[in-house]
Amino acid sequence: MLRTVRAGLGFAILAASILFLVWGFWPVQRELRVRSLTFRTQLALPEKRNLSLLFPPKIRAGDVGIVRLIMGIDGLSSTTPAAGNAENNGTSGDGGSSNLYATHYVIVETRFDLPGMDIRPSDLISAPISQGQTPVFNWTLRPHEAETYKGTIWLYLRTVDKVTGEERRETLSAQSVEIESVKLLGLPTNPARLIGIVGTVIGLALSLPFFIAWMKILLKNRQNL
Repeated sequence: MLRTVRAGLGFAILAASILFLVWGFWPVQRELRVRSLTFRTQLALPEKRNLSLLFPPKIRAGDVGIVRLIMGIDGLSSTTPAAGNAENNGTSGDGGSSNLYATHYVIVETRFDLPGMDIRPSDLISAPISQGQTPVFNWTLRPHEAETYKGTIWLYLRTVDKVTGEERRETLSAQSVEIESVKLLGLPTNPARLIGIVGTVIGLALSLPFFIAWMKILLKNRQNL
């Protein structure tokens, strides 16, 4: 009787612990948005550009989430940067001979406003680009409380005339982003994972004698056949 109760308790602890482990280690899903960029002023690039935003709409509290913004070129992959891309600080390549890149320094700037969230980098970041380059910007997020965070990702295009030094700046995009931070029974990620690991060990230890006894009975029955 005692062995049965012990095994039942072990199974219950093991089942609950597996739920904690699955919740704590299941990969976070990310949402992809792709939209074309339009240039409303004289700050027009010679190639058609699109904007790809990859972000997690839901993050476990205490986990780290990655948000990626890519200013791609139409006809190329919107999620894979081209060779020679500009990642955050960026690098410059060879510009054309009769376009905006030839007459101006072209800089892409972005900022992620997400009040209440621990976000890095938190300030304006920029990448100088040339023709054919794909600037990529990354942010890391770490929510601590279970709530819904609402913010905006801003994208600007700034040009500086190579001769006169005149600067112009245009807002290319302002995307609203909503990210939900969740907990399991009030627990953030690391405590939930720890409970899952410890509970799994305890559950296996309690139920292991039952499994051994059951296997012995099964083998004995097969030998008698």
